[in-house]
Amino acid sequence: MIVIDSNILIDYLRDFAPAKRFIMSLPDQGVFFSAVVETELLAGRENNDVVLRAMLLQMLSKWSKVSVDNTIAVIAGDIAREYGVQTPDALVAATALESESILYTNNIKHFRHIKNLKVRKPYPQSNT
Repeated sequence: MIVIDSNILIDYLRDFAPAKRFIMSLPDQGVFFSAVVETELLAGRENNDVVLRAMLLQMLSKWSKVSVDNTIAVIAGDIAREYGVQTPDALVAATALESESILYTNNIKHFRHIKNLKVRKPYPQSNT
């Protein structure tokens, strides 16, 4: 199972070819994203365009959104405190830890020091 960070999806939405190839290669099952990732994506000004917003929500609908429940909130709080990680990143990391998934992100440096978290960079360069 995998969890996708927002920067991967931002690259995809910006038509970055490596991100497009990665996203297109994902299976329909076993792919998760944190509700905070959806929030980060929807906060973009591009979503003032109702068509682009609908396309974003349609893309996300093929995977499983993980809500921030009490367990994830507690884990994220611990991560933020222990590792100095910003709350959104702590919530994404907690989602991956709780679901025993690999986190795919381009911000390896934000996550690599978190104990027991499996982190992968899906392609070498990024637009984000």
